Formats: sequence, structure tokens, C-alpha cells
Amino acid sequence: MKRKLLAMVLSLAIVMPAAGTVVTARAAEVSEESVGAYSDDRTSGITYGEFEYSVKDDDTVEITNYKGIGVEVNVPDTIDEKLVTSIGFRAFFNSPNIMSITLPNTIQAIDQGAFAYCEKLTNINMPNNLTSIGFYAFEGCASLTTLTIPDGVTSIGEQAFCGCTSLTSINIPTGITSISDALFAYCDSLKSITIPEKVTKIGFKSFFLCNSLTNITIPASVTDIDDES
Repeated sequence: MKRKLLAMVLSLAIVMPAAGTVVTARAAEVSEESVGAYSDDRTSGITYGEFEYSVKDDDTVEITNYKGIGVEVNVPDTIDEKLVTSIGFRAFFNSPNIMSITLPNTIQAIDQGAFAYCEKLTNINMPNNLTSIGFYAFEGCASLTTLTIPDGVTSIGEQAFCGCTSLTSINIPTGITSISDALFAYCDSLKSITIPEKVTKIGFKSFFLCNSLTNITIPASVTDIDDES
């Protein structure tokens, strides 16, 4: 049933002020499911230092692969006088050494699995011009503790932060209208979160096994909450 307010996952105490619903919750035990898995396939492209890239139809650059072994990575804002506007499919996937990544403000999109399983990653900035974060983009980034997403982001794919087990603080941008399936699943250090006013749906297992989650603010705009959110 819809509108059970996380009843299959959470034990709830609900207060309803005029602006929305504040939920104090204790995560219940739920049988574990595996997080999304990947192969190590990466798209090849033109080489520029430690990066490989491709030129898109709009004559801007997408980073397609990172070949380096550094602890700190600075993504350039231009390559061959072309703006770098996106981080491509699995571009940094499973990079074992990276602890810090600096993205330029030219970046508008982070594609599927772009930084998934960068298990030592503790710090990454979200550029001001970012508009979309793809499926599984940061899945399994187990050392990432906090992230600030700009309000210009209007799309966040399924499982984007699934398995970020050290994540304690993250915001949901005000332009988001739906909380994707398993978006924060297995984020067992996440303590509180506020759902923005424009959100109308909370998807399947969005907060599955968030065992430290004690406070969720749900606005009146939410009309569709999956049974196992």
C-alpha cells in the first residue's frame, strides 16, 4: 500500500505541522540485498595526461576514463580549448587510491557509476553548474562522509549514494521532485534528512537499512511513498 510512511522499514512517530510531516524513525531489521555490481569495463578515448576523454556533439568534452594512481585528482576545466562538461560512464569507477577530487564548475553532468566504489574517496565538490547525477554515481564510496549538492541539480538516479556507509550529512536539492529507488540504501551512518517541498514520490527502498536515521522531514507534497522506502 502507498502512504504507509515507511512502515515496512521504519518504526514511526509522526507529527504533522502545517508545512509537512516530521518523522522520528528507528530503522528495523530488513533482510539484506546486494548493492549494484559492475564490471571494470571503461570507455577508451583520446588521452590527455591521466585522463581519457571524448568530444561530444556540442563540441564539449566528457571525461571517459581516469588512468592515474594519485591520491588527489584535479579535473581540468578545458582540454584542447574545449570545455569539460561531464564525467562519463564509470570514468573513475573503482579507483583504489583516490581520496580527494576537485571538479571544475564547467561540469554539468555526472554519469552512471562515474565514481562508484572509490572506497577511499573522502572529499569531492559538487560544481555550481551541475544539473544531473546518474544511476549508481557514488555507490560504494564507503569513506565519503558529507556532500553538498547544488540546488541546480534536478535529477539524481537510482542508488546514486547506495552503500555510502560513512555518509552522515547530505542535502537533497530543492529542484528534485522524486526520491529515486534505493537512493540512500545502506547509508547506515546517515542521521537525518529533509525532503524538499517539490518532492511527490519516495521510491522503493530509498532509505533501506539506514540504521542511524532518526529524523526525516516529509513535506505535504509527498503523495506516493513505496511500501519498502
